[in-house]
Parts: sequence; C-alpha cells; structure tokens
Amino acid sequence: MAERSTPSTASRRRTAAAVALAAGLTGWGTVPASAADAPALALGHIADIKDLPSGGTAKVPVSVINKGQTEAKGAILHVQVSYGLKLDHAFSNCEYIDNPASTRFGASRAICVLDETLAPGTAYAASQQLPIGTESRALNENTAWSVAPYSEETLAQLRGTAKPAKGTGPALKLVEQSTEPRAHVGHSQYITVKNTADMSVTGATLSGKTGDIVTAGLTVTNKGPGWTGYSLAPYGSFDPVVELDVTPPPGTTALTDDACQRGKGTTVICKLTTWDKLGLVSGDSHTFPLKLRIDKVVENATGSVTFRNLGVSPEQDPNKANNSTRIVLNGTGDTTGGTSDGGTTTGGSSSGGSTSGTTGTSGSSATSGTSGSTSSSGASGTSGTSGTSGTTGSTGSTGSTTAAGTTGTSGSTGSTTGGLAATGSDNTVMLGAAAASLVAAGGAVFAVARRRRAHSQG
Repeated sequence: MAERSTPSTASRRRTAAAVALAAGLTGWGTVPASAADAPALALGHIADIKDLPSGGTAKVPVSVINKGQTEAKGAILHVQVSYGLKLDHAFSNCEYIDNPASTRFGASRAICVLDETLAPGTAYAASQQLPIGTESRALNENTAWSVAPYSEETLAQLRGTAKPAKGTGPALKLVEQSTEPRAHVGHSQYITVKNTADMSVTGATLSGKTGDIVTAGLTVTNKGPGWTGYSLAPYGSFDPVVELDVTPPPGTTALTDDACQRGKGTTVICKLTTWDKLGLVSGDSHTFPLKLRIDKVVENATGSVTFRNLGVSPEQDPNKANNSTRIVLNGTGDTTGGTSDGGTTTGGSSSGGSTSGTTGTSGSSATSGTSGSTSSSGASGTSGTSGTSGTTGSTGSTGSTTAAGTTGTSGSTGSTTGGLAATGSDNTVMLGAAAASLVAAGGAVFAVARRRRAHSQG
C-alpha cells in the first residue's frame, strides 16, 4: 500500500482556519434564499479568455437569470480579480475596492447594484461588457463572479470594512433577453495573458564524510516578468506554485520534512505550499533546505533537481535550460552544482551544509557560520557571516541566494532533525498541499494561479 504523509497538527489547524475563513466570506456564490419561493439568481456562463495581450483589456459579457418563483427587486453583481488584473472604474452604480499597492497578492473587487426588477424564469444581459485590465505581471489569472438579490445586509457584507470608490461612467443596467443562459450560482473565469515567466532552479555543491547530515539549499527564482501563485480551481482543488523533482546523490538518503516528501524510489518531491509563500513575483526566490545524510562517501556523487512547470506552463517559460540542475557531493576538479546558466561557489566547512554563493569571490560569500567547528547536533551557527575560513569559491554569476553556514556542519555525530528518511522503497506519497483562497473584505489576500487544465484548453 502506498505510504501517505501526515500533515502536522499546526498544518491541519492552519488549513481548517483558512477553509473556515474562506467559507465565511462573500464573493464566491449567491446569498441563499430564506424561503423556497424566494428569488434565486444565477449567472449565465462566463467564458474563459485565452492569450489576452499583455497590457490589454478583456471585455466580459455578463448575464443573469432568476431561477426562483418570485421576482427580485434589484440585484448585486460582485466580481473579484486576481493579482495580475485590475478593474476599470467604468460604471457609476458600481463600487470599486482596489488592491492596495502595499498588499502583495491582494485582490481588486467591484460591487454593482442593479436596480431592475428581475422576473422569475427570465434572463437578462448586462447593458455593457465589463472591462478588466492587465498589469505588467499578469500571466495566468482568475476572476470570481457572483450575483444575489439586492439587500442592505448583502451589500454591507460585501463591502466589509473597505472604503469603496464610486465609478465615474454610465450606469450598468440589465436588459431582458429571450435566450436563457446556462446558469451558474457562482462562476470562476480563467484568463491567460501573452506574457512569460523565466523560472530558474539552483542546486548545490557540498562536501562531507560518512554519517554527516548536510543541507542542500535548492532555490527556485522567478526572473519574470510574469508572476505565479495559487488558484482556487473548480471543485476546490489547488496546484502548487513550485514543485521540484529531486534525485539525491548516490550514497545519500534524503530526510523528508513538511515541504520535501518521498516520491518514487529514492526520489523526493519538494512543493511550495500556500503556507510558505502565496506566490512568486518577478525577482522572488524560494529555497528548500533539503537535508541529506551521507551513508557512504562517493567521489563526485551527483544528484539532479528538475523544476516542474505548474503555475507557469512550458510555453510560458522562455528559458527551459535553467529548469534543471545538479547536487554535487564531494566533487573533484571543476565539478559543481548550481544553475545550468552559471556556476556556483562552494562555501562552508568540509562537511557541507552550505549552498552556493552569489558573487564567487574568495571567502566573501557562502562561508561557514562557525569556521567549520564541530557540532554535536549537526548544525553550526546561523549567522553565516563571511570569514577567511570558508572554502574559496569559484567564479559564478548565478549562484543560490541562500547564505551558507545556516546549517553547515562538520560534526560527524549530527542528529537527524529533518523528519523521516526517504528510503529506497518504491512508495508514492500523496501530498496534501494545504490551500485556501484567502479573501478579506476591504482588500486583503487573493492568491491566484492558473490550474493545469487551463494550459491544455483550446
């Protein structure tokens, strides 16, 4: 039977809290009717948009149908857009809540009050298409739509504590139409933008002796210009922002943790979850500190690291050459790990624990935090300050940004603190990436990424 990873108690609590928060917030569906014969409004189908030009504006047609038994005296249309999108303040009867510039991965929203009376069993179309613009970071985006019968309570709930801005254009109206649309209570729309995001992965060059536990800082960097993040896909499924397939160097055993879990055989899968980081904008990096126990010293032992395109599809990554790299343990000569488009420097004590430096100058980066002193716990100082005792680095332009010395050890009795060992058994772990769409009234967080299915849609 396949072995499963068990989320930590803290992880389960965070997941439960996030799900409860998302369930208690508005914007993802209609307010339920209090009686069977009350108005029941639904949205017509809202089509996905593919290959919107960067800097362009999407024009979205919207329709509403009253599926209930009684008329609705007015309606509230609500739309929320992901971090790469923006809402034009186009209609005077709409209120706009823009994502503050200081809020990373926040959402912008619009709340439109429609005065028309909606008869039961009747369909209506918005008098104008709703414009949605793109930011320079836009890549794989979402919009979330909902509609509800008008009430002051619903309006107040949608506003929350925010101070909306009124639109300046003409009023948006509903016009009766003869064709009944396919109805949805709430609707999630996907928008892909003609943009790119260069995702680069950096490996590590380490050294150590039998029994040592060394740390390979495996770093993923988004070189932009597009961003990538999380998305609430239909039916509540989520895709990770980053996923790495890691084959440890021969003679080592990977010690798994919350982020890096056992895959098939001796491989390890490292996933960036929503609790680590909501997304990666241009210039952002994330490092997985993968611990390796040296069971047997093998000269030039070389493992591999491959970035899996998830939030960014293969055709959106312009430089696939830097999607794979190596982990080199006890290398000789010029054997190093690092990105495929540049070398790295080897820092730290003789037992490793350091990753690559950023400048490649002698002793100026990636040096051991404690000059390689022995530590019974297997961990040296966390300051990672530069010094003269660090191994002289070879020149390299794209080394990892993770400073050495954070886990570097020279003690042969370092204890295993990284969780369970990834053995050679052919087991697949199903990783439960805790995720929820975090939406706070008043302009908080709405982390969004493109689901995998969207990349294959025509």
